[in-house]
Amino acid sequence: MLTSFSVGNFKSYREIKTINLLASADNTYEDTNLILQQLASGQRERSTRVLKSSAIYGANASGKSNLLEAIRFMKFFSENSSKNMQASEKIPVDRFILDNKSKESPAFFQIQFFFEAIPFRYGFEITSDQVISEWLFYSPKGKEAILFTRSKDSIEIGSQFPEGRKLEDKTRKNALFLSVCAQFNGELSNKVIQWFSNCNIISGINDKSYIQFTIDRLGDPKFIKRITNLLQVADLGITDITYSKQLLDMDELPLEIRDTLMKNLGKDIDDESIKKHKAILNLFSFIHKTSSETIGFKLESESQGTQKLFALAGPIIDTLNTGKTLIVDEFDTRLHPNITRFLIGLFNSKDQNKKNAQLIFATHDTNLLSNRFFRRDQIWFTEKNKDNESDLYPLSDIKVRKDATFNKDYIQGKYGAIPYISTSSLNIVES
Repeated sequence: MLTSFSVGNFKSYREIKTINLLASADNTYEDTNLILQQLASGQRERSTRVLKSSAIYGANASGKSNLLEAIRFMKFFSENSSKNMQASEKIPVDRFILDNKSKESPAFFQIQFFFEAIPFRYGFEITSDQVISEWLFYSPKGKEAILFTRSKDSIEIGSQFPEGRKLEDKTRKNALFLSVCAQFNGELSNKVIQWFSNCNIISGINDKSYIQFTIDRLGDPKFIKRITNLLQVADLGITDITYSKQLLDMDELPLEIRDTLMKNLGKDIDDESIKKHKAILNLFSFIHKTSSETIGFKLESESQGTQKLFALAGPIIDTLNTGKTLIVDEFDTRLHPNITRFLIGLFNSKDQNKKNAQLIFATHDTNLLSNRFFRRDQIWFTEKNKDNESDLYPLSDIKVRKDATFNKDYIQGKYGAIPYISTSSLNIVES
């Protein structure tokens, strides 16, 4: 599970900012909203308190999406820098570009997490040309131990990281040493890569990026039962989902689908080669019952909100059943506030979240901004200063009355992180 993430000199973040999921000493909702992470044997401390969920608020263009994009980039680069990049390729990192110093300085990324009850800390600094520094630590017995540290000129291997030896010369300047070690089947390096693989980052606006994940799992009887139950409880009028697979010859597919396949498979695949293969079509309908009949609707006939909830259902159910971390941008888009609250409640629940899954999301839904649902350390804000730099801070850093109404105070600007709109200079209508 994620305990903290830090980013600097990336997109709108010039200075290093950190989102922290380690819980404060506050005992509010500690039975429901906190994970009591048991530590590996041999550690003096028996457990660590970690937040099950965090909500990120802020004005448009304040840095919410950029924070989540930074986590996505770190995941992508860690998983792919060694195997999917050539030596001459530029590293596709977007640094803060509004001052000359930042343009030439490296971007900074660091993540801390638990894997198999052991804390890890991994990070790197990069420019578009090369890795400037890189480090990996872990704490199997309480005290942090060095696995490796890297500078531009050298890589130092710790005594507990023999998998990294003799791989220094195989590491390109634009590739991460972690990625190289994992590619050579290193045990500890692959634990880090596996954690990144278990961290799912999706956009709440673009359903296409994850709806296939949900559709592909409809063939699992347990999954389709769970998703049907989720949609029923959400009061969408859906009573069941029917599902079947249809095997087709490629030449039976519509021309536009065949053209898409040709494009995605590459130039070396010709039309005759495609015809030799079969296509599997997932066919499913949402069943609605009236007093007199039962009707099945295709996905595109359902409302936009139902389509989004169906798309989200796959990642949410998978995350809750595996104890992974799910990160969602624009979480509340097209969803009723009660449904959004219901989904978040699945994570802040002892009964539904038995595997210690986490949900981190960006939202504008102020109905959720309440001490009835969240602890103060679960609520984060992003705000840009006069130099267009993003700041990041939790509500727990602000002095708040115990009886404060979070959403009302937020809209009134008491916490910052809102757009300040002045109509005095507005001139959009012809006089």
